[in-house]
Amino acid sequence: MENLHQIFKTELYNKQFESYISKTQDNSIVYNLRLLKRITKYYLEMAEKNKIQILYSVKANMNLPVLQTIEEAGIHGFDCASIYEYYQAKKSGMKSIYLVGDGFIKSDLEKINFNIAQFDCSTVNQINGLKQIHSDIKVGVRLKGNSFFGITINDLKKSKYLKDIVRLHFHADSIDRINMQLTVISKLLRNRVQIEKVNLGGGILALKVLKHEDKKVLNLLNRIKELFPNATVIIEPGQLLSSSIGFLISKVIDINDGNIILNNSAFNLSSWYVPKLMTPHLPKGNNNIIGNTNWGGDVFTDNVDTTSVAIGERMIFGLVGAYYTTTQRSLHGYSFPNEYYFKGEKSDGTKFNR
Repeated sequence: MENLHQIFKTELYNKQFESYISKTQDNSIVYNLRLLKRITKYYLEMAEKNKIQILYSVKANMNLPVLQTIEEAGIHGFDCASIYEYYQAKKSGMKSIYLVGDGFIKSDLEKINFNIAQFDCSTVNQINGLKQIHSDIKVGVRLKGNSFFGITINDLKKSKYLKDIVRLHFHADSIDRINMQLTVISKLLRNRVQIEKVNLGGGILALKVLKHEDKKVLNLLNRIKELFPNATVIIEPGQLLSSSIGFLISKVIDINDGNIILNNSAFNLSSWYVPKLMTPHLPKGNNNIIGNTNWGGDVFTDNVDTTSVAIGERMIFGLVGAYYTTTQRSLHGYSFPNEYYFKGEKSDGTKFNR
């Protein structure tokens, strides 16, 4: 099995990729699709070794070339949280799509091809609406845990469709909470139905499931096997696969009192994250690298020494592959950077069209 560190080393220091970055205009994001394919295959190998299935969480990055690359790498499916993500997943050619989200309404469900899609309901009304459209369809449910998303077990008890539940879905829940929910739901569904899939969601838990080392995680997996011996365990990472493939190319447009002003905005690029400066390497100091908006919190990097930086110089930031295109803002009317895709021998600069 390939070493993840070696994958990053060979791809990021690849002469073709370095040349591609150097020739790409500033105010751009480059996605390394060759790196994405290798990362996806790396985690798929880990998953299959432990009989786990991986879904890619489309909300992390729904650009079509990204989805197509992950699909070609052999991912088990896509997880979509809206009808729009579903449309994009279909466009990629994926034939195994999982849906979950409070925002799905009955008219959305009428547009879904359930030959390639499965829906895990987050509300009782979603269960009822789905069964009205497809009376013979089997149902998945997202159980309410540490967040306010999902169906409570008390509400589930009142449903007349308990016998049709074949998938359980957890997300952003503690292991202790999941264990408790599993015990209660197994008693509720006993002799009614056979659970086929248990989805543990994404985030840090998904990575721990893949690594298969944490004692509490191993106990959780054993508990699932004990309660639902025929169930497949699913995880749905997004950031884990796509975050490290994105590189922002910025340019210094001004320097004011030692503070670097770029032709991008950290505030506009993502509502959730801030890019990580890769080059140039700057020692610690008393200055900041800031964006081009008038918002005081538009900061890329703080407490750095900028005395060696000149106007017109380029700066490269990493970790912009996930939750940037999907959480962007447009303060002052600034548009999102142009997006380019490095594929190796043949690369292109197709702008993602929403």
